[in-house]
Order: sequence, then structure tokens, then C-alpha cells
Amino acid sequence: MEFGIDLNVSQSQGLIITKRIEQSLNILKMDSDDLNNLVEDELLNNPILEISEQYYKKSNNYNQFENMDNYINSIPDKDSNENDLYKFLVMQLNTNKSNLSKQQLSIAKNIIYSIDKKGYLPYDSKELANIFQKPVTEIAKIINLIKSFEPRGIASRNLCECLLLQTDNKEVRHLITNYLEEIASNNISKISSETNMTRETIINYIKIIKNMNPIPSLGFSTNQLNCYIYPDIIVVKKEDKFLIEMVRRKSSYITINDKYLNWINKGDTKDKELFQKATILIKAIRQREQTINKIVEKIIDKQIHFFEKGKLYLVPMNMSEIADEIMIHESTVSRAINSKYLQCKWGTFELKYFFSNKSQRNLSNSDNLMNPHELIKEIINDENKSKPLSDEKISKLMKEKGIAISRRTVTKYREQMKIPSSKGRIKW
Repeated sequence: MEFGIDLNVSQSQGLIITKRIEQSLNILKMDSDDLNNLVEDELLNNPILEISEQYYKKSNNYNQFENMDNYINSIPDKDSNENDLYKFLVMQLNTNKSNLSKQQLSIAKNIIYSIDKKGYLPYDSKELANIFQKPVTEIAKIINLIKSFEPRGIASRNLCECLLLQTDNKEVRHLITNYLEEIASNNISKISSETNMTRETIINYIKIIKNMNPIPSLGFSTNQLNCYIYPDIIVVKKEDKFLIEMVRRKSSYITINDKYLNWINKGDTKDKELFQKATILIKAIRQREQTINKIVEKIIDKQIHFFEKGKLYLVPMNMSEIADEIMIHESTVSRAINSKYLQCKWGTFELKYFFSNKSQRNLSNSDNLMNPHELIKEIINDENKSKPLSDEKISKLMKEKGIAISRRTVTKYREQMKIPSSKGRIKW
């Protein structure tokens, strides 16, 4: 028996991602809120980091007011909303509680706070009976009491029930119960043939139904914080140029605390590690800002007609084009545009809005640089609502404007935008 050892040497390529690179990629992908949270944590854990005085001078917003009282009074109070839906329902409950026990009153309040932001109740009597360990009849009685409250349609399980709660008209209730789909598509002929109602009668009933409120909570606050989108980039036109302004938040002002530099120079190992972590973080944040700025510059170059003329002129563009031009990987572009927003004269848009996987169209003149989706939407918005345009007619109008797409393509784009057919768009 023989034993031997073979030694083979081979070469292979691989990407080693260091902690520094990993942190840089994570920071690039973060939105502004996440980045600011990270900076806050680092400020607490690393005494070498600080926020420059420039940030505090800039963020001293109350100086725009005559005095501090005016500044404080300008801050909205989230608890001062008089149109809170749940408070409004509980108030009605308290005036109709005579027939309810204390336990039933508590259950009723829990059910009210289970109503979703549209005003619908996402649970049926059986589910709630199981949750509260009570008979179905008892729970149904409480739900029916809540359904009797204003706004009409509140605590419904679905659209049909919501509309039924808003009318006592027998014929209208019949149409709602049996012909909601036909009403949505304006299929008058089918309703007429099956109900023996005249066309005029059906149209009048449909007008009544379409004037009902499908969202009971409309006009009320549902105690959910409003989501405001704050842009990361602002693009403005000055003279003949579009200028990019990066919105600088707290993370942009992070810097090294000068007081600790002397300690580091003395050779303290722990402080050296903290200093290294601090410099890596600051460089990653600066690199993030530079990368986003470069990408936005290229977006403006390629979508110049959008910035000059509006959404109709958005052209197909993919991430690989931008990546090649600024010599970074496509995945880096993807990370950089994640949850970042740009504000311009046409509104605030997520950077992803400007990208499409479709290949760039070969168009010869600027008149053809219109976004077909937006043009279809505009044509439909401007149509005569009593005689909506067919997809064939929309296709012809688009050709007149320089975009030659077939009727089938119009239908496809319209359905993608969830716009009904011409029959479903008729209004009397």
C-alpha cells in the first residue's frame, strides 16, 4: 500500500467584500431617515464624531418667525384633529350605550378601533365572536349598532354592503345587490333585459349609486400619521441650465470632533479604532452624496425633455446606461436610487420613476419623445365623458401627436393603468 500527497495550485477570481465596502453599500442604499438614524446611533457610540455648528445654524428654523410663541403655535398638534373618525364613532357610541352592558360597550369600542382607514370592518361576526368569546348574535347586534352611525356605510364588510347602507330605495338596492359589475361597466342593456326597467330609469338609478360614498372614512382622519415625502434632490432651472441641489440633512454635517484629535496622536489604540470607524463612516456618506449627484446629472441629460416640458416627455431609460456612463456597476445605481426622491417643477418623484427596462426608442425628433402612458391618460382626461373615446380613436389621436402605436397597445397600456374601457367610462 502506497501513500502520496499531490499539491495542486489553481487560480480563481473572486470579490472579497470588506466591512468597509459593505458599510458603504448599505449606506448608499439607505433612505434619508435610515441614514439619519444610523448617524444618531454613531454619535452616541463614538465620541470622536460630532455634528458641525453649521447644521445648527441652518436648522434654527424658528428664526423665520417673529418670536418663539409663533414658532410653537405653528407646529401642528396631532391630537387636535376634530375630524378624527374613531373619536366621532365613540362619541356616537356613548350616546347610544343605554342598551349595552359595560362589557358590550368595551367590545364595541374595540370593534370601532378595528375599522380600517377606508372605514370598512375587516372581520365578520363569527371571527369577532371567536376573538371575544361571545355568541355571534351578540356581536352582530353590536356591529349593527355601529353600522347605524354616521358616516353612512361605516363598518361595512365590502362595497356592496357599504352602498346598501346608504339607501332605502328598493329598486336601487336590487341593482346594488345583483348588478354592481354591470353598473361599473355601464352594461345598461343587460340590466334592462333582466329587470324590465327602461334605459332612462336604470341611468337615473345608476346616477344615485355613483353619487354614494364608497369610502365611508372620506373626510375624516383615521389617526394615522400623514406620510410626507421630503425630496433628497431639488432640480431647478436658472437661465438655460438645470441646477442640482442636494438636500443636506443632519447626516451631511457629520464630522470629526477636534478635541479628540490630540488623544489619537498620543497613540491610544481604542481611540485609533474609533477614529478609523469615524473616517470610514464620513467617507461613505460623502461618497453616497457624490454618487447620487452623478446619477441625477445623467438623468437630467437623458430626460431633458421631461424637465423642460413635463411627464408626457419621459423617455425609456435603463440603469445600465447610467452605470456605463459614470463607470459604476448597475447594482450600485440600483442601490443609489432606492427610496430617493427628486423634486422639480412637475412634482416630487422617486428616482426609480425615471427608469424603465425597455430599450431606448430610436426617435428622430423631440416631438416624438412623449410618454405613451401619460399621453393616453391625458387624452382620456380631456374626452367627452358622455361619449368616451374608443381605443381605436385614441390610437389615431396618438399618431397625430407623433406616437404610432396600435389599438391593441393602447388597450394594453390602458389596462396597465387600470383605466376602464370606453363603455366603463360613460357618465350621464
